[in-house]
Amino acid sequence: MASQLSAPPLRGPMTALSGKFDIYRAEELRATLKEAEDRRIKTIDFSDVSFVDAASLGCLAGWKARMADMEVRLVGVRPHIARLFRIVGFDSLFSISEQLPDDPHYSFV
Repeated sequence: MASQLSAPPLRGPMTALSGKFDIYRAEELRATLKEAEDRRIKTIDFSDVSFVDAASLGCLAGWKARMADMEVRLVGVRPHIARLFRIVGFDSLFSISEQLPDDPHYSFV
């Protein structure tokens, strides 16, 4: 999994994910989220993520449980993934935005 860290202006650190996240990449996702947790990164860029499955949802839910004291943001979420996140109730766990922080229409669901 290509994971990179960046710091958008005035938004703090962010971890970017890319590709398809299925059961075969669950360990990679868990490791990336653990690194984000250790660094207290609370924003994940999903703009290059094209697919997530149940294993990925479990990784994200577990990460959020460990970050319970912090607001966690998922940004750049593609519409079909944002819909899945809403269906499974992630909109009550995470702040979800289809835009990125540098987009003038940036806002959270």
